Amino acid sequence: MNKKTINNLLKLMTKSSLIALLGSFFPVLYILFPAMFVAESLKEGIVKVMGCFIGVCLILAILISPVVGISVLTMFGPMILIFNYMIINKYDVNTTIVINAILFFVSMIFISYTFGITPETLKSQDTISKFIEMQKELLDASVNVDFSTSNITMIYNRTLQIMPAILLLMSLFISYTTYTITGRTLLKENKIIMQPSSFIFFRLPNGIVISSIIGVAGVFLFQELIGENYFVIIENIVIVMGTLLLFEGLSVAKFLMMKARMASILQILIIVCALIIPGVQIIFIVLGFFDVLLNFRNVPN
Repeated sequence: MNKKTINNLLKLMTKSSLIALLGSFFPVLYILFPAMFVAESLKEGIVKVMGCFIGVCLILAILISPVVGISVLTMFGPMILIFNYMIINKYDVNTTIVINAILFFVSMIFISYTFGITPETLKSQDTISKFIEMQKELLDASVNVDFSTSNITMIYNRTLQIMPAILLLMSLFISYTTYTITGRTLLKENKIIMQPSSFIFFRLPNGIVISSIIGVAGVFLFQELIGENYFVIIENIVIVMGTLLLFEGLSVAKFLMMKARMASILQILIIVCALIIPGVQIIFIVLGFFDVLLNFRNVPN
């Protein structure tokens, strides 16, 4: 290896180790983690970069715990490999994002089962009791104990029901973000790859809404075979689809606001309101739905 390659790999190990260590306290930083290795692998080669990645996982295992090292290796290792392969072989952007999202989702499930976090464990009374006790300590509020306990239990059970949708959306977000950061990083170095377009041109693939409707209809028709959990499956499909349509609606709104030369502060205010004010999301979901059907911005597939 030449001196430049060695310096690049050392910088990668240093930056990624720092982000990984800080990520133990601020997990959101892990969003930046895989893109660093994917971008570098497209410049220096996957073998060298995977060696650095395994080295970082060993550092985490030594400095924090073996569980953290193994978890990071399992979650991000396959994603880095597949991203590198699919980008080099010029796979479609949407296909690359979806495949890596599914891969990340499966990795999270695998890690959970490996460390004994199963649906049965999460639903056990002992786990629920520990969760209630922890939440009461965090809230430390002077409320009626019975009322507090029943509400915390309801929130916990509700979260478990929609957990598949939450994990899938998180996987899609991490996959999309990884691809976007990788593309923008390489672009700064005058290296061009296929990458997700700007947010104002975000558009779901054709047929995704119809596929979701067919999925919901199929679950409903075969509810007797599926069992009592059929409604939970439908709810998770609706949550995932609704969230994706919300972001497409926000993308359309952002496009129109920029076209109208609206002040940046007003654009930010409208988007924030759309995300936090209950009920407003429906407007943007409907807008996103019609954009999928009519393609207002004439965005190519």
